[in-house]
Amino acid sequence: MLLLEKRGADVMITEEVVKAAAENRWSGKKVIMLLLEKGGPNVVITTVVKAIAGQFGKEVMMLLLEKRGADVVITEEVVKAAAGNRESGKEVIMLLLEKRGADVVITEEVVKAAAGNRRSGKEVIMLLLEKRGADMVITEEVVKAIAGQFGEEVMMLLQHLSQISPPRNRSL
Repeated sequence: MLLLEKRGADVMITEEVVKAAAENRWSGKKVIMLLLEKGGPNVVITTVVKAIAGQFGKEVMMLLLEKRGADVVITEEVVKAAAGNRESGKEVIMLLLEKRGADVVITEEVVKAAAGNRRSGKEVIMLLLEKRGADMVITEEVVKAIAGQFGEEVMMLLQHLSQISPPRNRSL
């Protein structure tokens, strides 16, 4: 990364470079953080946000939002990737809710992605239910995904929310 230090302004970091760094299992986090810190506006990030949300912790996502906030679009795919993040799903979702809450839409696909997350999915589901339960569309598919993966605690919270919030395609 000496290249960035010596010739930073002259080096265009394409999306392919950022994508390759995001896929680097051993030092991807360090490379991404370095690219964001040293590369400035020369780092193209339009579709790489999803990879960052799904593969790294809140530290990288926070840096991305701080350095390139206006350029970061929070799509359903980004939220799904964060919900499916096995290592840091809860933390990344919480950060997105705190920093960009209005942009975070909890769809059926997002809930299914969290339900498919065997490592931290329960925490993600609990967070989504606690913070945005009234906004969630709870379909039969969502209930099946949650029931098939998690225990009584999540199902009880889901049922409680369905009783206190107005029905919105809820089927418990």
